[in-house]
Amino acid sequence: MNKFFFLLLIFSLVACHETDPESLIGTYVQTSSFLLSDQITNAEDRETLEQRMISLIDTSEESIDFAISDFESEAVAASLVNAQNRGVFVRVIGDEDQRDQSGFVFLERNLADFSTYVHFGDGILVYSPEPTVILTREGEKNQMAHNFLVVDQQQILSLSGGLNDVENTYQMGFEINSSPMAEDFSREFQVMFGGTFAMTLDSFGGIHKPDTNARILYMTSDGVYGLYFGPQERLLKRVIDAVYNARSSVQIIGSEFSNAFLLDALRYKASVGFSISAIFDEESLSLPYSLVEELAQILHDEQADLTVQTAPNIDVSIVIIDGQPSPIDGLQYPTRAFVVTAPFASAGSTVIRGTDRETRLSDGFIDAHMFEIREMGDLRPEGLDDVQTLFDHLNEIGADL
Repeated sequence: MNKFFFLLLIFSLVACHETDPESLIGTYVQTSSFLLSDQITNAEDRETLEQRMISLIDTSEESIDFAISDFESEAVAASLVNAQNRGVFVRVIGDEDQRDQSGFVFLERNLADFSTYVHFGDGILVYSPEPTVILTREGEKNQMAHNFLVVDQQQILSLSGGLNDVENTYQMGFEINSSPMAEDFSREFQVMFGGTFAMTLDSFGGIHKPDTNARILYMTSDGVYGLYFGPQERLLKRVIDAVYNARSSVQIIGSEFSNAFLLDALRYKASVGFSISAIFDEESLSLPYSLVEELAQILHDEQADLTVQTAPNIDVSIVIIDGQPSPIDGLQYPTRAFVVTAPFASAGSTVIRGTDRETRLSDGFIDAHMFEIREMGDLRPEGLDDVQTLFDHLNEIGADL
């Protein structure tokens, strides 16, 4: 009798508990997306973006965590110095190979206790995976590719690329108001600020960086967003899995393309009748290990529904899944888009074994983050319209291969 009563009590409590649907995917978040370009109507230009960052920094009262891959902006650097002078706790992370850029140089000259509050990571990697083997990887393939600003553990500005000195760059950004998401970004920042970057390896040669992401999916004011941090959450693997799972089309925008696994996924989807469209930066053709021309060759070899183009000044990595109606059944399936701060690239490592020397390709050691924008039912985020607008513009001005 007592056992029966105990079980009845449990079932009653479970039955009476009402589950909040939003609690299943995280916390409600105020967010908006924007495009950076001098060529697209309603997109921001570089000066407007810098002013947006400066305005956000100027509102800070307690803390600023700023991670930036390229930093060619003395104006933003000056606003960080002014914030520190007002008593705000300012910390900055950059890539070791970019420390001579004007923004970092300005901070070194003007920020108090520069070496304490500005840290650099990644850079050249040399390690021995086996007693008789030495592996080296150039610093340009070990990247700190994060680009985000967290103010007062509440306001976030995230960019697909850094503040470089290239004119008319195409980028995408997100402005977010959320203490839980800010906490996720700050945990990632803290790990790197403490010295653990993508190229920090354990005794077995594996990634040592921990997964500190407290939640993955957020119900936001602009729909459902996912947030992932790499390399610990394997960003490109998630993208490749989504390509294989596509039900109608795949559209890609990238600054470069040398990932063989992503190439295999696109080759397979094209071979079975899916629509594939890819636009890469025009300079990606001349990069080491580029697979852009090999991807274009698939069009001719398999007579696939595939187009490959190049366009100038692309500083964003985007994959749009099912953005177009299916060429097979004509249906429009729910759209997803991935916006990654890392390139779609593999890195070449020099492996020295005795007197033998060879080059091997593998995933790059890259600190980065990725937003996933999901269409669910009638809820279509404006972020999906932004990525499609960017793709359509580049498709219009791009040159076919």
